[in-house]
Amino acid sequence: MLEHLIYLSPLLLIFSGIVFYALVNFRQDETNKCFRFSRILLFAGLVLNIIFYNKPMIAEITSANRLTSSFVELLYIGALLLVYLARKWFSNMKQSGGQFCYMLLLGVLAGSLLIVSKNLALTTATLILFVFANYYMLQKAVNKQTTEIGSLYLSAATTCIILFMTALILVYRACQSFDYADISAYLANSPHSLGVFAIGAVLVLGYMFLFAAAPLHYWLTEAAGKMTMPVFAYFMLLPNIAYLLSFIRLNLRVLQPLNSELQMFYVGVAFMSMFVGAVGACSSQNIRKTFAYIGVYYIGNVFLVLQHMTPIAAQTTIIYWIVYLLAMTGLCLTLFSLKARGEYLLTLNEFSGVAYKCPIVAITMIFFLFSLLGLPPFTGVLGIFAILNNLAAQNHFYYLLYVLLTLMMIGYAYLHIIRTLYFEDSRNNFDRVDLGLSCLLIILVILMIYLVLQPQYLLAQTWLFEVL
Repeated sequence: MLEHLIYLSPLLLIFSGIVFYALVNFRQDETNKCFRFSRILLFAGLVLNIIFYNKPMIAEITSANRLTSSFVELLYIGALLLVYLARKWFSNMKQSGGQFCYMLLLGVLAGSLLIVSKNLALTTATLILFVFANYYMLQKAVNKQTTEIGSLYLSAATTCIILFMTALILVYRACQSFDYADISAYLANSPHSLGVFAIGAVLVLGYMFLFAAAPLHYWLTEAAGKMTMPVFAYFMLLPNIAYLLSFIRLNLRVLQPLNSELQMFYVGVAFMSMFVGAVGACSSQNIRKTFAYIGVYYIGNVFLVLQHMTPIAAQTTIIYWIVYLLAMTGLCLTLFSLKARGEYLLTLNEFSGVAYKCPIVAITMIFFLFSLLGLPPFTGVLGIFAILNNLAAQNHFYYLLYVLLTLMMIGYAYLHIIRTLYFEDSRNNFDRVDLGLSCLLIILVILMIYLVLQPQYLLAQTWLFEVL
């Protein structure tokens, strides 16, 4: 009992912070104080997770290996980065950041449990926690214009939760257990009827909504252009760290017996998400909406690879997603770096002439865009190579062609951004770029270059197979 409490100490620490924020209402002039408190909690939680590396918190419902431990640590590092970025934003805008810190800690708590869960009841509970954390983030920490989007999100999320709970009840009635291994054994040994397929499909739908995969992407792409910068960065980075690994584990540990039934469903989601993401990125004039559509496109590639629920497919997806998260982190840093008269840039035409006033930011933005596109010698080539190699190995040459065609569409959207940065007259007097943000951009570029020079660090790591 004492051992479990010790291993639970990182989560207990985060939970105590959540309770503290629920009881204390930070004023506007206390913004730095609340962010300092959050930073201390997150750093302490990160240190404790490193100390208790590979130790399961509750062995009956959670598991721990090098992969899950690494993703939990990545979650804490991402949260610390968001705290640093958000503090600057709230200080500049003279707003209280207490609500943001509250929801951020709630997201870290839910994400940590979601990553290590091997019990469907715990997974469902943490997904519900994420849903409401995301809802309150939309409602309380964004512009008033997004209230309608928040209400739409809540209504859609409530429907998904009802479906998820229905699947949970059906699973328990069928096999009297919520453990992943027991559910997988039941699915493998039972006749694959419409009801069994429905259980798998409903579970996947819940993740599709959280990922914002098409056709359930509307809540993210429409809200992205109206979100404040800290909230936009939160939705693009932090939850996706937890969602991906949890979804992969669900596929390999639970849904694998339904692979043949779900395969075409995954392909349909993949093709629709990739098309919607590519077209949306090309047509949007709002830079944050463009990046949100790029996220939808990347989710499509994830579903395309995971149509085969194998360890190789899981490894490919993880490599692809790590590269995406690094590049998207860089793009969020560039958005935090660019201001004109104290206002953060939003529409694409506001970025005209950035290359002449802020050359370092413009160069790094192009680096991250080309990385997302997968052009050699940029870091993204590792992710695209993993995807194309996986599709070729499975003889999915038509799928491979579709990926390349949609990549060309995404490339058109990127060229439009580059033209605005370099070949249009400047319309703004850009503020001086913060030195700390410039340093972070350079460090991230160096890290991504290192991954290109040492690709075996990602491509040959056997611990990426430890999702089973």
